[in-house]
Amino acid sequence: MLYSFDNFTLDTQRYQLRRTGQPIPLEPQVFKVLTYLVQHYDRVVPRQELFERLWPGQYVSDDALGRCIRKARQAFGDRREAPRFIKTLPRHGYHFIAPVTVQTHDAHACALLTAIDDVSNEAELLQTLERLQRAEFLYETPVGSERTYMFKHASPKRSPTGVYSTSGGKRSMRGWHRC
Repeated sequence: MLYSFDNFTLDTQRYQLRRTGQPIPLEPQVFKVLTYLVQHYDRVVPRQELFERLWPGQYVSDDALGRCIRKARQAFGDRREAPRFIKTLPRHGYHFIAPVTVQTHDAHACALLTAIDDVSNEAELLQTLERLQRAEFLYETPVGSERTYMFKHASPKRSPTGVYSTSGGKRSMRGWHRC
């Protein structure tokens, strides 16, 4: 998965953090902590959860986790006193606060776009959207009663996204192309 925020991209498949396309070296454990926080950007992640998920069955000091957080902040040029990315909530945990856009790697997303392109009725569309959502290739933006679903296309010759919108019971599709 690719997570974009500000001018950074976190690539979990290539184990890289990039700023405007340039790799930023991170120690493996710092990368794991950062990835976990970014993947759970929608909530505060308790310190204990980080210990249990990233160091299962091991004793790890608070200092080790604090060091990983400091190193991640250094990579962003972030400060604890005025955070733009990682906010510390004393006695609770950490919250990744920058807006995050989730993307997939193009080849896999392309195959799923073909599936939605072949949908012929509402029931089939909802079933396909549900499958895509489970596969994490669906980006849904609910705004009131409207929902917009976006997919990244693999081909540079095509529009960069496919969009399916619902509003007031009406459907519209634009940008959908076969791969």
